Amino acid sequence: MRKISINRNKFKDIESELSELRYHAHIIDKGLHRVDWEKGRSVKHYEAAKNIISKYDGIDDPSFKWAKYIVNQYEKMQKSGCTESSSYSSNLEEYYIDNKSLYEFLKLRTSCRLFKEKPIGKEDVILIVKSALEAPSSSNRQTLKVYASINPKTAREAAKVFPGFTGFSHFLPAFFIFCADTRSYALDQELFRPSIDTALATQNAMLMATSLGMSMTPLVWRGHKNEESSLRKLWNIPKWEQIVMGATCGFPKINTFKPARKSVNKTVFFR
Repeated sequence: MRKISINRNKFKDIESELSELRYHAHIIDKGLHRVDWEKGRSVKHYEAAKNIISKYDGIDDPSFKWAKYIVNQYEKMQKSGCTESSSYSSNLEEYYIDNKSLYEFLKLRTSCRLFKEKPIGKEDVILIVKSALEAPSSSNRQTLKVYASINPKTAREAAKVFPGFTGFSHFLPAFFIFCADTRSYALDQELFRPSIDTALATQNAMLMATSLGMSMTPLVWRGHKNEESSLRKLWNIPKWEQIVMGATCGFPKINTFKPARKSVNKTVFFR
């Protein structure tokens, strides 16, 4: 996968700065949980977070409010000199789901290429994307961007650009393009993090689609120059957003036979 080289400062906006804010707040948050917490740590991240908060204070964004809360907790602990991480905590909520039922549900997800001529509503797309947002991301950057179409014609035009789009039914109910905003990944060692973060989110989306009775089939992105130019123009995807994968989605017309999985004994190795 090729790296997207951009001038991050040139394309900076509220979205990229909120991602940076979440990053700095994440570092502060980790410090507040440390058993060896001490005053004075994470000052640079605190100052960076405060600077962004001052620019956008009052905006209605859940992650912004969370970051502001973390910064306030940091300030309180700096003033009190408290060294007990237990003083910074939230109420523990216990929620259990039967592990056998969960495992059986995970086994239900399959990739389908033959869909019913049944439309998908916007409310289902919203729920699928909300589920994707619940996935973890590196340093809580939350750089996921999802482009979706529930117009069968538009969906098919986009899907045709992806390798692997063969053998599908003519009617394609919906198509998703999963991207990562790369502007907050600045280090060389972060080259693969945008794709990892996006893949984690996509898995959540696919499972939610399954729970709605749909099948979401992921399609890898090759990223050839002409293909990329065509897709970005078609869906108005900015150059700083890395296209990671696509996915068809719809109500399956047939029950797809799922390939058997290899043995767990050949997958996990205890040391």
